[in-house]
Amino acid sequence: AISIFLGLFLNTFVIFLLGAVGLNVGLPLLMFYLPIVAILNIVLFFRFNTEDNLKVYLKDTKLEVIDIVWVGVFLLLFVMFAKTCLERYYFLWDGFTFWLLDAKYIFENQHLRDGSFTVLTNNYLSFFSLQINYMYLLFGKIAEQAAGLISLIYAYTGVLLIFSYVISIKKSVINKALIYIGVLAALYAFFTIHYLLMSTYADVFLSVVVLIYAMILFNKEFKEKYYWQRFLLLVLLASTIYLTKTHFFVFSLMLLGITVVYDFRMIWSKIKTLGKDYWFVFSIFLILLFAVIIG
Repeated sequence: AISIFLGLFLNTFVIFLLGAVGLNVGLPLLMFYLPIVAILNIVLFFRFNTEDNLKVYLKDTKLEVIDIVWVGVFLLLFVMFAKTCLERYYFLWDGFTFWLLDAKYIFENQHLRDGSFTVLTNNYLSFFSLQINYMYLLFGKIAEQAAGLISLIYAYTGVLLIFSYVISIKKSVINKALIYIGVLAALYAFFTIHYLLMSTYADVFLSVVVLIYAMILFNKEFKEKYYWQRFLLLVLLASTIYLTKTHFFVFSLMLLGITVVYDFRMIWSKIKTLGKDYWFVFSIFLILLFAVIIG
C-alpha cells in the first residue's frame, strides 16, 4: 500500500517540479518518463530485496478467515464506488470552481497554468489538479465523471495501509473485527459527507498524506544510514499539505516542526557529522532545490 502511494505521490512531485520550471507535463513527457521509472523500480526492487526478505514478507501476510471475508467486503464496495464514479459526477464547490478548471487547463495546454490564466489567479497550486489530469490522460478526454476515481484510489490506499497492520494481528478476531468496522465507518462517513469519497475534493488525498506521515514518523524500525530517506520523505509529505491547499501553510509548518522535535536527536547527530553523511547533505540540497523551484 505504501508502495502504491509513494509511486503516485513521488512521481507526481517530480512531474510537478518539472512543470514548475516550465516543462511539458502532458502525454509526451509521461510516455518518456514512465518507462524509465518502471525500469528503475524493477532494478531497485531486485537490488535491495533478497529471497529471505520476500519469504518473511509472504509469511507475515498470511490471511486468516476474517481477513479474507473483509477483503471481499471492501472489494465489493470498491467496485460499487468505482461504478458510481463512472456513471455520475458529484459537483462540489472547490471541484467545480478550481480543481476541474485547473485540470482542464493542464490537459489542454500540457503545462501548468501561469499568470496569464487570470480565472484562477491567487488560488491553489496545481499539485492535486495534476493528478486529476492523469485520469483525463487515461481516458483520452476530459472525463469529469472519472475524475473522482483519484479520491477513491487514495481512500483505498489508506484502507490497504490499515489492512497491512491488521493482518499482522494474529488470533484476535474481536480486535480485527472492531478495526475493520471502524474502517467501514470511515468509508461510509467519506461517502455520506458531500460524497467526498467520489468527488474531486482534495480532502481524501490530504487525509492519506497525514496518515502516511504519522506512520513514517512513529516508525522506529529504520536503519540510521537510511535516515536521509525518512527525513526527506517527511519533509515532502509536510510540504504537500501546502502545495495542495495553500491556506494550510501553517499546518505544513506545524508538521515540519513536529518532525524536527520528534527526530531532534537524530537530526542533531546528522548535523554534527554533516561532512561525513553525504546522503543527508544530498537530502538537504534537494529540499532547498524544491523550495527554490516552487518559491
